[in-house]
Amino acid sequence: MQYKTAWVLSHKIRESLLDDTESEMLRGVCEIDGVYVGGKTKQVNKIEERVDRRKINHPNKRVVISLRQRADVGDDVIGAVKTKTFVLKTENSFDISRIVNTYVTKGSEIHADEATAYDDLHALYDMKRVNHQIEYFGKNGENNNQSESYNARFRRMHYGQCHRLSPLYLSNYANEIAYREDTRRKSNDAIANDILTRCLSCGASNEFSGY
Repeated sequence: MQYKTAWVLSHKIRESLLDDTESEMLRGVCEIDGVYVGGKTKQVNKIEERVDRRKINHPNKRVVISLRQRADVGDDVIGAVKTKTFVLKTENSFDISRIVNTYVTKGSEIHADEATAYDDLHALYDMKRVNHQIEYFGKNGENNNQSESYNARFRRMHYGQCHRLSPLYLSNYANEIAYREDTRRKSNDAIANDILTRCLSCGASNEFSGY
């Protein structure tokens, strides 16, 4: 088939994976972190003319925020059991507070890094912070390794498979990785049946229709 046909079909499948439990609140121990994507500026040749490209406000630059709930002690699985993703232009305190207040039960324990965007969460949540410039996890177990695991898988998809992600469809790609992470311990048969069930029951596509 044509590339365009395969591309549209792939996105329709990704659309069927979108979270159908938007009202579900995360609880217990949760982790949050962001991974930046897009908006790369080509580096100039001479070193004396180079600038810190992280500070360039590129119009296509986005950050994918992953919010993950850890498994409870005694569960059959370890690691994260539920992942929600959000696409923002910047990792800022206003949007972070809105997301966490909407999707995480008040009083839950949240693990994050030292980014200032998470400072306001101390008022309503039991915050555990880790300084990644010094360590991967703190002496009392503070870490956001599950969110970092999501970031690593997202980057592998970006660099190794897709190469370029448009901001228009970035949320679909981000949710695909969330689905892969949440179902990583299921059998291939169970995952295939779940995806097929979602595809056959999601109705007409919201984005890829009427063309």
